[in-house]
Amino acid sequence: MRLLLGALFFWGSDVLLWLDAPSRPLHEWVLRLVGYGVLACLILDLASRYRIRDVYDSMALIAIYALLVGALLAPQSTLNDLPRTLLTRVLGGHGLVGIEMFGVFLVLIGGNNRRALLILVGASVWNGFYWGVWMRWMPELGGLFAPVSPTEMFFLALGGLLPALLLWGAVRVVPSRLATLEPSSLMMGRVGWLIVIAIGFAYLLLRGLDGTLNTGALVPIVLLIIVSWAVLWFRRSDKGRTLLDDYLPPHPISPLWVVLAMACFGLAVGVAYVLPLVQLAFFPQFSQLWLMEIGFGAVGALWYPTVAAVVAFRGVDAQLRTGEL
Repeated sequence: MRLLLGALFFWGSDVLLWLDAPSRPLHEWVLRLVGYGVLACLILDLASRYRIRDVYDSMALIAIYALLVGALLAPQSTLNDLPRTLLTRVLGGHGLVGIEMFGVFLVLIGGNNRRALLILVGASVWNGFYWGVWMRWMPELGGLFAPVSPTEMFFLALGGLLPALLLWGAVRVVPSRLATLEPSSLMMGRVGWLIVIAIGFAYLLLRGLDGTLNTGALVPIVLLIIVSWAVLWFRRSDKGRTLLDDYLPPHPISPLWVVLAMACFGLAVGVAYVLPLVQLAFFPQFSQLWLMEIGFGAVGALWYPTVAAVVAFRGVDAQLRTGEL
């Protein structure tokens, strides 16, 4: 289960947010693959430990994931132009795909809930359109990576998704071993936490040695992680059902829905890739790629204010209901 979420995180943050991955050395791939697995262990532990209940809890949770990806796994591409890239690439890019992949993870193990399955298909269309625009126009207009042919894109998408598909298949073929799985089963013990913390410090040391660690970014990242953790801490409730209670034990969806989602993703990629660049005479900066980049910035800038506003409103509402305010 942890590896499945880690594989989805890898696909979202390293394939959908493509930044010239073939140029990375082999050890960088190993670091990232291990890192996504460790982050999946951490995220599932926090989701269970703090009994997250809804999308706003998930936003605070995945913000921790995005900040750790920016600091430990991809600092060379996410922290090279502060504070812009902290908003657009860390909280905007990795935060957005992180919460999407967390949602895909829940849908894959959540049984045949028609509403969730339709959301999966819709998300596949959106992500496919985004990826087609990103891969077609970013090399030409943004210059962040070399052009990638449609054939290469097909093998990249399929190859990057293959580990997640295999792990999801493994969940399907061993249902008896997971029949008693509860959210509390995903919490790590003391040894597990020590291992995760040790790996985190090891990554910081490696990033410092290879010169990719931006020490100036560590202070805001640590502060934002503390804020996110505090949100989860203060919103924790021992009463009522949690988000994971609705998905565990796992009941994997039908393979037909997975095939449909992949087909919709591929079709949307093709449409976006062949679509000509749309530009306006009175607004030359406008294009599909510009909209994507503005979208990432908007997500990054609104992420914390949205969570803070909802948490504050609910806190005030609870005090009003109990007569404390």
